[in-house]
Amino acid sequence: MLKNIVMPAAGQTTDAATVVSIKAAVGDKVKRGDVLLDVETDKATLPIESVASGYVCRIFVEEYEKIDAGTLLMAIGSREDLESGAADAAPAASAPAEKEAEEDDFAPVDRPAPAAVPVSSVPAPAAAAAKAERTVLAMPNAKRAAEELGVKLEEVTASNGSFLTRADVEKHASAKAEEKVVPTSVMRDALAGKLRKTSVPVQTVTREVRAGTALGICAKVGERNGVGVTPGDLMMLALSRLCDRFPLLTAQYRGGKLVPTDGCSFALAYTGLNGTVSALVTGIEKMGLSALASANRKNAGALETGDLSCAGSGSLTVYDLSASGADSFIPTVSTPELAAFGIGRIRRAPVVREDGTTEVAEVFTVSLSYDAGFIDPPVAAELISQLAGLIEEPGLML
Repeated sequence: MLKNIVMPAAGQTTDAATVVSIKAAVGDKVKRGDVLLDVETDKATLPIESVASGYVCRIFVEEYEKIDAGTLLMAIGSREDLESGAADAAPAASAPAEKEAEEDDFAPVDRPAPAAVPVSSVPAPAAAAAKAERTVLAMPNAKRAAEELGVKLEEVTASNGSFLTRADVEKHASAKAEEKVVPTSVMRDALAGKLRKTSVPVQTVTREVRAGTALGICAKVGERNGVGVTPGDLMMLALSRLCDRFPLLTAQYRGGKLVPTDGCSFALAYTGLNGTVSALVTGIEKMGLSALASANRKNAGALETGDLSCAGSGSLTVYDLSASGADSFIPTVSTPELAAFGIGRIRRAPVVREDGTTEVAEVFTVSLSYDAGFIDPPVAAELISQLAGLIEEPGLML
């Protein structure tokens, strides 16, 4: 049975992405975990891995094609599927059972199937019987593209002779030379404008961190206190415990001068429908992990309702993408802040013990982007090293 590869939710500011490279061809033998293609969102380039072992039977996208979450990318099947051409089989218009089977075949693994959506029937050409009709099918991303571009699906021709894809809709729109403006919200426009005015000279250092103990602490504290605790919460707490050793963690650059913040004032980035907002928490040096997590969850709830009273800038912002598909994330730094920290996805990888032996453990990559005008590379390297030490041994700060 065919296994389908679909575009996952990016988990950042948008689910839109662009295919930048396709690393497998029809007929290639792949195994679970192999990178099949790379896609680029507005903030990162993400590798899309195979969810099954077998042969590439069908590729549904092209390089530089724009796609959305849920877009069908590839079909992986057995050698028999490849040789029999099962992936290319098109349903007969008069056989509903076969259409239903095709929709099932296109179902992504562990995700709701992006079932083809029937479009209103179109009369057959005059040469055919007067009452004869053909049914045109459209993939969900094709339907969304049609809505975005103002295209009538009935006017679009399916290039594969079976169902409409997003590429078919976009090609049709391009042929008609329709000029469209992507709609944006007021908040999105404000955020984009701010980022273009507040960029700073940035350098970056990264460090791979063992995550097993930290995840255990987060789970135990969350269960005991009835609040969700994330790696982002733990990182903010660890940074607050380093403020005495690194004074720049409590400073901002305002009016051409470095000014102190109100204790350890850090922000945690949240992404919603209208963009990414940094929600500020002050006095973190006086908090425990559960209190900090509660404050962050309260901010998240407020932002979901449109309440921006918690939005603000401290001395740094933490971007927690530990639940995303990106191995690492390098954030930008916006004035008046001096630094930003990114957390990549939690994954299993080989790590080297102190005695030189190797073990496979849960890890994530921590990235530190910093204002190069005030923080020197050796200081940044020492900061991320000590931060990693506290995350790997959270008992030192709790």
